[in-house]
Amino acid sequence: MSPQEECERFKAALRPLFKAFIAFCEEHQLTWYCAYGTAIGVARHQGFIPWDDDIDVYMPREDYQKFLSLKSSLKDTNYEIIDWEDKGYYLYFAKFCDRNSTLIEREGERPMGIYIDVFTLDYYHSEYSRPLQKHNTLYRNAWIVYAHGIRRHSWSAFAQSISQGRIGRVGLIALDATIFRLFRWPAKQIIKKFLKYLVKTPKSDKMWQYNIIDFYSNKIYDAAWFDHGVEMPFEDFTVMMPCGYDPYLTLQYGNYMQLPPEDKRMPHHNHLFVDFEKRI
Repeated sequence: MSPQEECERFKAALRPLFKAFIAFCEEHQLTWYCAYGTAIGVARHQGFIPWDDDIDVYMPREDYQKFLSLKSSLKDTNYEIIDWEDKGYYLYFAKFCDRNSTLIEREGERPMGIYIDVFTLDYYHSEYSRPLQKHNTLYRNAWIVYAHGIRRHSWSAFAQSISQGRIGRVGLIALDATIFRLFRWPAKQIIKKFLKYLVKTPKSDKMWQYNIIDFYSNKIYDAAWFDHGVEMPFEDFTVMMPCGYDPYLTLQYGNYMQLPPEDKRMPHHNHLFVDFEKRI
């Protein structure tokens, strides 16, 4: 399957998943907005960016916490919510997944379903944000240690890496199974401590989606941009955009209506293994 064919398969699987996510949010009165490339797709293409293969949404922190509390309500459905409290999952944002599909993005990572990324929108307050800025490197490295510490590698994968001469891969598997696994618990406690700063931040006139990778790349948004949603066309249905989607996208990307160079028009996610029909 060519990259473009796989991209189209992903979009075909994501359309009904997105509709199910919207229905779930409506049922439970959860506020959400299209984010990042998905928001560009809505504004510029009235659907997916043609070469994009994922869906990103924002949820205000209060709605996000309620969203996570509803995991069990999906137990007997075709969908599930996963976050970093789930075994084998390590990212700092949640996913709304299709149970009847399988996706493995990197070696050693847990199988999951085709998904929608759900990011938190938090209020920004200098007093509560200063510790995140001051200790961002510690917080970021805690996530890295935790992510590697929960990976699982089979002996066959280890042996295969040796036979293929993948020395770097052999070393990483060894570190995952020893040093990183040993320190995953203290790393998790550090993560929990820093998450409290985000969860407890009081309301203000500014918001952000905290990026653990680089604190200084974080954009600070006017809270009024997310005061309410605007329903807009997306493929054959409608989605919710923040009322201030134009200043949001302009701050995030500049001239977001301009197409990127042709060599940049390609999917950007890792897909080590995909099955669109069942969970393996």
